[in-house]
Amino acid sequence: MLKPITGFVVVLVSLTACLSFYPIAAAGPDPIAAVCRKSKDRNLCVNSFQSKLNGRVAPPTELAIIALRLAASNSTDTSQFVKNMLDGGYDLDPAVDYSLNDCQQGYLDAVEQLDNSLAALLANAYADVSAWVNAAIADVQTCQNSLNGQPETQPGMARRNANALVLCENALIVIDMLANKSL
Repeated sequence: MLKPITGFVVVLVSLTACLSFYPIAAAGPDPIAAVCRKSKDRNLCVNSFQSKLNGRVAPPTELAIIALRLAASNSTDTSQFVKNMLDGGYDLDPAVDYSLNDCQQGYLDAVEQLDNSLAALLANAYADVSAWVNAAIADVQTCQNSLNGQPETQPGMARRNANALVLCENALIVIDMLANKSL
């Protein structure tokens, strides 16, 4: 009669020992999944956060900082890309040159606005963060609108604009969830 109970105890102890080697998940839902579920590009969202977190779970404020830094870094890279196009000796159509100059200025402004949003975040001024990020989004949209109808002089500019928009929108998602304490 003791054998079935002893067997059960051995299985239970073995199972407990095996489970102790698995990493313990954070309580509650995965914050990256919660944010990226609302993103227009879930893969970009998940991959960008995971590239910075290396498997760790970050508190909401850190996720917001990461989101803003990702958007700012992308905008800086795109600004440099446009600058290289303008300075690269390409024989650009005057309308394209004008549009790219608009884009260059817009991305420089976007970087500054995203830096301002980071400062506002650190002051817990969520409405200001949203205003600065929305201003950066408007600059990227102005760039894209300026390029619409222009011949694609450098493959990838439309993709760069789309990625910049998604990264800025992801930052807004995090900020909104942080402000509403839903993250």
